[in-house]
Amino acid sequence: MDQLVSAFSLFITMEQQQQWQYQTRKKAEVLSKDDTKQGEPVDALQGRAAIHSGLDRLEEQIPQYKKATDTLKHIQQRATKMLKGLQHLSWRERLQK
Repeated sequence: MDQLVSAFSLFITMEQQQQWQYQTRKKAEVLSKDDTKQGEPVDALQGRAAIHSGLDRLEEQIPQYKKATDTLKHIQQRATKMLKGLQHLSWRERLQK
């Protein structure tokens, strides 16, 4: 049960990582667009500061994300070994079925 709870918390962490990546991409798109096409001038310094804060957050999370994915992979491997009739398959094939 503890492993299931830890796997869920790892999933939450990965969800946060994806949200930060999405926000950073969106902020980068805003800066890359031509100001005249948007109709409103964009404060470049403010936009750059927002992107840098997003990138800093991502850089801090990368080691945790790597550890989380490794742990999740290990839990998936152990969980799929318990399925009857699929022991002869690799763990990736067991996950697909």
